[in-house]
Amino acid sequence: MKGKSRRKTAPIKRRKIVIAGSACFHEEAAKYKSKFEEKNHDVLACTESADAPRGWHELYTDFYNGLSQADDIFVLNLDKKGIKGYIGYETFAEMSSMVVRKINGEDINIYLHQWPDESCGCYEEIMEMAKKGWIKLLEPPCE
Repeated sequence: MKGKSRRKTAPIKRRKIVIAGSACFHEEAAKYKSKFEEKNHDVLACTESADAPRGWHELYTDFYNGLSQADDIFVLNLDKKGIKGYIGYETFAEMSSMVVRKINGEDINIYLHQWPDESCGCYEEIMEMAKKGWIKLLEPPCE
């Protein structure tokens, strides 16, 4: 093709993702896990049922090991306890650990399913992080 340049596009980088959120969202988290894997991403850890057969120590160890290796965290903050976009303190701690990595220059993405309601315990901190560009909503096609 004379006169036309062929531009090579870079392949989409495969990302390592952790899905965080309340244990009561474990069924929905499993659906998102499948969606991310269909998009060719590696899900290193995913919210599990509080009734999972393995103990809490193993759940925490596996989850935080995944978190330490992840490129991204997706917080599945559905509605709970009458709070839109519920984020508990444990999930907030997980997000915060990723924010620290982002501040220190790592290529980290922190996604929320939806913005939390003002009644969410860590609302002000989350909105401040969003203003700084550290947190954003998950956009299609991953959703």
